[in-house]
Amino acid sequence: DDDGPFVEWKQHLEAGVQNPERAELGYEVCQYHHLPLSNLSPGAIGDFIADSLGIQEEEDRKEISPITQAVYSKTLGNMFFVRQALLELERRNAIYYDVMTFTWKFVGDGLDEILVDCLSQDVGEMIQAKLQALPVALQLSLTVAAYCNHSFDTEWLYPLVKTQYESYQMRRSQHGGNAPDDDGTDDLSTVDAFEKLMYKAFQDGLILRDQHSNTRSSCTLCETQYPKSSETYKFVHDRMREAARASIPEGEERNLFLLDLAMSLLQQAERETVANKVAGRMVGDKEWMLFAASDHLNSLPSSLVNIMQVSELSLRVGTMATSKGCFSNGLVYFRSSIERLVESKLCWEDPYYELSLKLHNHLLECEHVLGNIEGMEAVIQQVYSHARTEPDKLHAQYFEVYSKRGLDNDRYTECVDAGLRMLSQYGIDIPANPTEKHLASARMKMTILLRGRSIAAVSKFPISTDPELVAPLKLAQITLGFAALCNRHTVMALLSRRILMLVLIKKGITMNLPFVIGALAGPFRREERYEKMADYLSTFECLLDRFSHENGTKEF
Repeated sequence: DDDGPFVEWKQHLEAGVQNPERAELGYEVCQYHHLPLSNLSPGAIGDFIADSLGIQEEEDRKEISPITQAVYSKTLGNMFFVRQALLELERRNAIYYDVMTFTWKFVGDGLDEILVDCLSQDVGEMIQAKLQALPVALQLSLTVAAYCNHSFDTEWLYPLVKTQYESYQMRRSQHGGNAPDDDGTDDLSTVDAFEKLMYKAFQDGLILRDQHSNTRSSCTLCETQYPKSSETYKFVHDRMREAARASIPEGEERNLFLLDLAMSLLQQAERETVANKVAGRMVGDKEWMLFAASDHLNSLPSSLVNIMQVSELSLRVGTMATSKGCFSNGLVYFRSSIERLVESKLCWEDPYYELSLKLHNHLLECEHVLGNIEGMEAVIQQVYSHARTEPDKLHAQYFEVYSKRGLDNDRYTECVDAGLRMLSQYGIDIPANPTEKHLASARMKMTILLRGRSIAAVSKFPISTDPELVAPLKLAQITLGFAALCNRHTVMALLSRRILMLVLIKKGITMNLPFVIGALAGPFRREERYEKMADYLSTFECLLDRFSHENGTKEF
């Protein structure tokens, strides 16, 4: 019981642990540990029910086996569900307290039929029935929390619930319904009133306090009976959260609820971002609001949402997910947005062209990281079919070279050939098997372009965003990497020099140039031209330092 001696003693300990200086007032100061309960076996459930009913004799305990079997089949031994099932049986009078004998008893005749009737619904539906008996404001609070983060604190939950409650009252009045009874149970006028409401859910065993939050005990020995500061809660079980979600029927009512909630989450996320920046706090601690809003908006039909805004939000949260290494999550956001645009016949059309290209490019990266070769090839073909310029195809070209590796990552020669084919589209023609004549010609042209300067001169060139320079350098880097893996050294030597010639002509550099410079150091080492090798390696290091301090163009 919430007011029992064990709970009071535990809360007494909590107060002492959280406030050691209060030990002088009689509070014990010691550590305690929470022990999670695993699923119970049928025998353990039977013992639990027998002990609860006060049945001591082994023969008498066999009589409750139908209850044990029914409860276990519905709960699979989950202690929380066992408790809910027994409460439901007691509510249906399948288990009752005999005031004449002062003992618990259960129905004898027709027990199987009664149990089927009592437990015909699953635990989720039993929990829903319990939720429906709560005050409207508390029902709505738990529903909003269920559609948000896995844990929730009253500080950010309160404005969301208040907004939804005002919308609920407005819809109720528009449909001619009466306002909720003003008995104090639906009071959301202040944060303190909302704290009381959530504390009631805590007392009813619907939610738990997060052990990592700064909670305060509700013990009568403490200063207050409910917390004054922001509390962090979580649902007692996933099934409770599912039941809270299911409390709003599917269809138009749930769609409108999710739409309102998503808009509220977006507005609050922006306010949190501004407040965090002003206060100098981390900006990302409320990023989950953007993810939740995107999930809700993506679940709605296109007729209810602004397709451009929803797609841009999916692009934003998908990029955030991939930046944290969650490429499978990012793939879901990018793919769902593309599918919505395709269904609406807006993909690649103005003004959705740039958005469509970005979504496909990011989807390509996810497919690549996750090793989905077939998915990569399908997206590449989509980009080739709809891209309007050659620079728009660069991302697809880059990953097409990667896709030639095959599932066993051993087809490097095909990757080199694909890279050379892509480079030829930018005027960089490299034969598959360069001869010494090709190399000598390239060395002479490079000498002319350098005009007596050291190769280190290129490290002083400005960073360029010219597509005619960015694209060849990007493709050259990946082609050189695969050429090194399959020992095509003449291709590496000729391609590196041709790229350096382009750099000297354009007088600009990109973040891919250091790797091109580094590729030429190898041939000098094999030729035992160590001074030249040192010059190129020194330039390689200078370029790496350059891009670590200046804002170069991103790869994607």
